[in-house]
Amino acid sequence: DVVAAPHQTPEVRRVPLERLVLTIKALKYERTAAAVLASLLEPPAPAAVRRAVDELVALGALDVGAVAGARFSAEALTPLGAHLAALPCDARIGKFLLLGAVFGALDETLTIAATLTSRAPFVAPFAQRDAADAAKRLFAGASQSDHLAALFAYREFDGTVGNAKFEFARQNFLGIKSLQTIAGLKRQLLELLSDAGFAPR
Repeated sequence: DVVAAPHQTPEVRRVPLERLVLTIKALKYERTAAAVLASLLEPPAPAAVRRAVDELVALGALDVGAVAGARFSAEALTPLGAHLAALPCDARIGKFLLLGAVFGALDETLTIAATLTSRAPFVAPFAQRDAADAAKRLFAGASQSDHLAALFAYREFDGTVGNAKFEFARQNFLGIKSLQTIAGLKRQLLELLSDAGFAPR
């Protein structure tokens, strides 16, 4: 028997649909995003496309209005949507980054966005789960927020000098690889925001 070779999943199925809709609208197709996507060889489900468009409208990235005398709705990127289309990340994270830059909390939002894009820096060895949870709660403080816990943990790690970083990470149940990944993502996101004029070079 001949077994068909597994083929790679088309990119349209791997990229978040909100991201794809933003790209389509940035390319200034006259048709709606749904019409463009429906013409693909392996189109996404129409309901999923509708949800993506609705999500972008709710985010303030897309305007949708009826066109007089036509059977379709016009879609246009808002100024926010144009900026989000230039950022190769989830639309919600992109908006979070832009707001952080506008309101003067750039470093904090970069750290949280990088954590959301990769993974939280906390590790919880099975035999030391209670101690790891306690360390995480200590970073979160009264906020009890996982995002703020990651922010404060990364900030303390980043402020530690030399080999003391590794000891700090070990004592506080933080993964060095995850922290290094967060640092790299922060740099990439900062460069993108800088290119878009939202952060100094």
